[in-house]
Amino acid sequence: MSGKPSETVQDVKTDQTNETEKARDTNDKNNAIENIDNSIEEESIPKNVPAADESFSRVNKNDLESAGFTLDEFASLLGKYDYNFKPGDIVNGTVFALESKGAMIDIGAKTAAFMPMQEVSINRVEGLGDVLQPTEVREFFIMSEENEDGQLSLSIRRIEYQRAWERVRQLQKEDATIYSEVFATNRGGALVRVEGLRGFIPGSHISTRKAKEELVADFLPLKFL
Repeated sequence: MSGKPSETVQDVKTDQTNETEKARDTNDKNNAIENIDNSIEEESIPKNVPAADESFSRVNKNDLESAGFTLDEFASLLGKYDYNFKPGDIVNGTVFALESKGAMIDIGAKTAAFMPMQEVSINRVEGLGDVLQPTEVREFFIMSEENEDGQLSLSIRRIEYQRAWERVRQLQKEDATIYSEVFATNRGGALVRVEGLRGFIPGSHISTRKAKEELVADFLPLKFL
């Protein structure tokens, strides 16, 4: 009976010793993990990085010498892209929608511009698709100031008129002979189109012996009076 208690005490001591050694092993492992984690963090953080609350870590917004320009110069540069569209200007635009009454055109303004159907061409056309295609880029004439919705009105016809008159004046200066089709007649003579512009041939200047009514669809050699 006397030996059993001593063995029990010895067993308890042994168990306590084992638990102590396990605790030490666990602490050693935890310390090893912490040391490894700390070394990883130290390696991943660059040296000499200022704290966010340090004054010298914040850039002075007025100090842009390192950027190569000042705030005033930057504002001036942006101003160059603030387009001021005026009536009479000719601008490039991209067609992005064809509608029944006209076309919507992107010219870089804050609101899409609109070109009425009657302004699509100097010539008579059946529809917008005869002249324009979606995503097409071309020149447009600004007809008016922005309306209450900030929208501009555009025209292709005005550009064609301007350029047609330039070509006609040049042909007249060269005393060129042109050929044009008669599309209508009246009591005074015949009507033709030259570079899209309407021209009139007085009856006294029609050399053919045909009746005026029979000249429709004929091509005649012409000079400018």
